[in-house]
Amino acid sequence: KRDGIVTNTDIAAHILHFFDIDKVTPMSGHKLQYVQNSDPLGYLLDLNDISVFNYRTRAAVVKTFIGCIIGVLLLSVVSMVYLKRLAIYIQPLLTAILITPTLFLLLPLFNPWSITRLSVSIIITAILSSAVLTYIAKDKLNLFTISCLLSAGIIVLDTFLKNPLMKVSIFGYDPIAGARFYGIGNEFMGYLIGTTIIGTTALVDKYKGHETTTKLISTIIYGIVLFTLASPALGTNVGGAMASFISFCTAIILLFRGKITLRELAILAILLVIFLLGLFIYDGLQPSESQSHIGQTSALVKQNRAGALLQIFGRKLSMNYKLIRYSNWTLVLLATIGSLGIIFRWPMGILKEIFRENKHLYFGFMSGIVGTLSAFAFNDSGVVAAAMAMIPITIPLIMLCIDKMAGPNKAIETEE
Repeated sequence: KRDGIVTNTDIAAHILHFFDIDKVTPMSGHKLQYVQNSDPLGYLLDLNDISVFNYRTRAAVVKTFIGCIIGVLLLSVVSMVYLKRLAIYIQPLLTAILITPTLFLLLPLFNPWSITRLSVSIIITAILSSAVLTYIAKDKLNLFTISCLLSAGIIVLDTFLKNPLMKVSIFGYDPIAGARFYGIGNEFMGYLIGTTIIGTTALVDKYKGHETTTKLISTIIYGIVLFTLASPALGTNVGGAMASFISFCTAIILLFRGKITLRELAILAILLVIFLLGLFIYDGLQPSESQSHIGQTSALVKQNRAGALLQIFGRKLSMNYKLIRYSNWTLVLLATIGSLGIIFRWPMGILKEIFRENKHLYFGFMSGIVGTLSAFAFNDSGVVAAAMAMIPITIPLIMLCIDKMAGPNKAIETEE
């Protein structure tokens, strides 16, 4: 799946192929393939240097980013409650946090393969990007539309180009740890779902006189993102495909009907099962060398029937439980949920007024929460995907609350 990377599971599969021995059971490994390269040693040395750098620095970078998220959220909430006049000055920091995952994806363009260069690059690009977006956007709906849809577009484009940036991003693959080798990882998957939902619904609210057009554009965007996450040729992210299917369908129903019923939710569940079966059948029919892991899972199910599925579900639950207990991403998820809980209750009436003025953004918020819960439930590292999805869902609401508090028509003050 990736030039220059061989896993231990590939060795057994290649030995069988070398001696022309048929596989008696499905194997996750593949035979080795040889490709032409003008400078194979140089390519492998570069791949090794980047992989080792990401492996060694990933934990520290992730912890620092998580600390920044929690710090900015805490500062925002405290300033909104106790230091209202200063709250407006927190917004550039919120914008920087909102776009930082995208900057981590783009950072390999600057060859930041030292901790100093990486730190300086991300700080400078975050400051400049926040300033440029704030200047260009003029208002918050424009800011959310541009930043979120641009972020989603970059992730999708990178995936269609076979992930040249995600392969080497500090938030992307980690071949040494065995986190992922192709397709979209759970960090960017959660962020992609959140930015797509918020970006499209902000677009509809921004251009209220062209709702039919913007809703159709949003539906097309949902289809493109769903295809990107689900396509075996692009490295299917099964949990991401399920989460995006549910959240995007919820968003479409809310955008066009303004409400969703239990009957429609039941239909969505049935359609999700049909969608998954289609994926399993299609990828399972491909040659083993070109299958994604969903096709390999299909082969395991054929061999071991229900036992294979139970084993997979058990592994996913075990991994999720472990990450909830020990991963720092749990802190991000709790911080975003806590921040939303506070702004829902204080200042009294602000969010209600914001959602009344931007009803489609409210639909986006609800669909985003559905997508977050789905990403949490359907992935073995669901807490990571859910935390990343909550970033573009939480930050815009906080920014709108700060704007409303600072504006001439203040929302109702908290009752004494």
